[in-house]
Amino acid sequence: MAKKAKPEGKKYNYMDTYGDLVTLLLCFFVLLFAMSTVQEDKYNAFVEALNARFSADPAKVVFLPPEATFPESSVGDVETTGDIMSPDQTLPMDMVQLEQAIQRYLEENDLQDEVQVETGQSGATFIRMTNNILFTGDSSALSPEATQFLNYLGECFLALDDEIWQVQFNGHTASIPGSSTDDWVLSAERAGKVSSYFERTVGFSPYKIQFSGYGRNYPIADNNTAEGRAANRRVDVVVISNNTTTLLGQLEEAAAVYFPDDSTQFFEGTENELPGYALPDVAPNQTTSQSGEETSDAAAGETADGIASGVTGASGSTTVAAAAVPVGTGRYRPPG
Repeated sequence: MAKKAKPEGKKYNYMDTYGDLVTLLLCFFVLLFAMSTVQEDKYNAFVEALNARFSADPAKVVFLPPEATFPESSVGDVETTGDIMSPDQTLPMDMVQLEQAIQRYLEENDLQDEVQVETGQSGATFIRMTNNILFTGDSSALSPEATQFLNYLGECFLALDDEIWQVQFNGHTASIPGSSTDDWVLSAERAGKVSSYFERTVGFSPYKIQFSGYGRNYPIADNNTAEGRAANRRVDVVVISNNTTTLLGQLEEAAAVYFPDDSTQFFEGTENELPGYALPDVAPNQTTSQSGEETSDAAAGETADGIASGVTGASGSTTVAAAAVPVGTGRYRPPG
């Protein structure tokens, strides 16, 4: 019986692999050719489609052609200067050096009349920025001139991020009779714009930022003069360190709304309505008895370990009460 012939196998099996390789190479070179001739309108449509897809994410996806340059960061209608800080500017090494570093910057840039800085007895740093350097008129839009100082201040905060517990931004306006501007809204918008700049442009943690608007209620100068109204339009900044030993004292000093060296003589409310721990203008360690005579804190009930608060009665006499607040808070100053 004859053997059955074996079927002849398929020849040239390598052609399958070769054909796949040639096809992939063709696709690769077609892709390279397509990338070399980008049509701007189609490219922009592609980018917009991706941005719309990822718009729920705070960080937008943006693709730029190789020849494009990155746009400058902005907040609202503010254009920044590009670099956050020039290389020749020095940064503080700790909270103790913060006031010195800012003061040096102000002197080098001739900004002493626009920005004031001081350190409270509790260790908190107080920075006052006038309307002239931040805004124009009754607007809440940051001026281009403001970005340079805010950039430097932001770099200081970033350098001390591990030591900062909170940064408070407090907006204030002036009192102008007949003005239709809502001072509550304007003061809050101004404080919010500065806060937003520190978060979005500088990159400071939003969880350490707090802002408030106080309207026209806490003036530091006479609203009857142009100079006084200019001084009252301001954004006050309070930098509170995370030093657990002094944290309570810093918060109490910040609660005064007024800065440690401010005068409350232009406050239009009653003494009872003064902000927490802010006293009327009296001499350090001096209180007023019911008879109108000045006595020392020790004679008024050993208030040297607390803060004396004056309360005016219906008869016009003043009584003194002691609160459990550390010495040096608000308007109170220790002897010597």
